[in-house]
Amino acid sequence: MPNFTEIEKEALILNAVWDMVNGMVNFRTFVRLTKTEETNLMFTTSTDRELFNILLTDFLSQPQKHKGAVPFGLPTPAVGCRDSDRTYLFYLRHVCNNPILGKDCSGLLRVVEEFAMWLEGHSIVEKVWLSDIDCELDMKIQRMVYIKICGNICKHNLARLEDNVHKLIKIMADNGRHINETEGYLMLPNFQEWFNENIFIAHSSVIAEMLNNLRWAIYEFLQPEFERTYTWLGEPVMYKFDVPAEIKHPLARAQYWELMNRMRSAPYFPQFTVSKYLRKVY
Repeated sequence: MPNFTEIEKEALILNAVWDMVNGMVNFRTFVRLTKTEETNLMFTTSTDRELFNILLTDFLSQPQKHKGAVPFGLPTPAVGCRDSDRTYLFYLRHVCNNPILGKDCSGLLRVVEEFAMWLEGHSIVEKVWLSDIDCELDMKIQRMVYIKICGNICKHNLARLEDNVHKLIKIMADNGRHINETEGYLMLPNFQEWFNENIFIAHSSVIAEMLNNLRWAIYEFLQPEFERTYTWLGEPVMYKFDVPAEIKHPLARAQYWELMNRMRSAPYFPQFTVSKYLRKVY
């Protein structure tokens, strides 16, 4: 597949991120809000919590490469880049560095950096009890790292968790406890119980707020383009979009069309803020 032009990449990135957020922050996954300020989101079921974690792990990973190349000619993060550049936030930064479909990306960039700073920060969890290796310790761990390990445990069986086990071995060493590979595998259920069923639930409302803010920021960023491109043709529901001439690839045109269709109404999940307490926990 040929590389996309910059405007085609922008349409692809924005539509992909919007789609991923729709899959995570919705009223199937979360119970409907009773208020939108100082609130707390609740998962509908434990299965929804695990699916949210899995989808978030995909968002916090790079697009799948084929033969060493990122699809559609998307850029590759530099060696030694910040940790959040190995997520889809990197591609939103790429849009903000040279916006084409919109001009004012300040709101989008602010939300991207707020989320990135939170993900790159660390949680300190006291008295983590890992019964299967007879160990209790205060654990310091980067938020993005624990989220991805938990998501992979939700997604994969034991035979596909070797990389995560070695990450746990390093985390334990960084926290003053040296374990071997067998102990790394043994501690997986304990780690999942502590972090997926406890810490992740405590963080989920904050994560959902920042994901939702990304969706709303994309919507606001694209308002001028939607006003330019949209033409109402009359009843029954008939309209057209004036697709920019630089968007030529059929897949890119389809992505642009889907993106503008999303713009026909505001995001269905309202903007909300979580309680100040939840922003400080862990």
